Parts: sequence; structure tokens; C-alpha cells
Amino acid sequence: MTTLSFQDLTGQHIKPIVTALQQIEKDIFELYQSHDSKPQVTKDRASQLAGPQDNTSQQDVDDVLNQLVL
Repeated sequence: MTTLSFQDLTGQHIKPIVTALQQIEKDIFELYQSHDSKPQVTKDRASQLAGPQDNTSQQDVDDVLNQLVL
């Protein structure tokens, strides 16, 4: 009896959460569909997304990772 009552209480708490998440998912999907233009990336932002630069060495990367204790 205790196990069944626990499952019932758990289900009562989980169901509203699942319902809320489904509503959020629906709202986000509708927002995504309603926005038909692609985001514009500025030239400055694009240069920040360029990735590693030519003057970066593996030793530089290793030093950063060692500082982060990874």
C-alpha cells in the first residue's frame, strides 16, 4: 500500500511539471515558426567566432587547461 501511495503522490507532482514543459515547448516552437528571418551576424561578432588564430600553439592551449586544472 505504501508503494502505491508513493507512486500516486509522485505522479501528482510530476504531471503538472510535464504539462508545463509541454506548454513551454509548444510556445517556443510557435515563436520559432513565427520568426521567419535568420538572425543577422555583425562583422565584429563574426570575427569573434572565427575560431583559433594562427599564432596559437598547442602549448598555449595546454597552459590554459593546466590553469583550469583539467
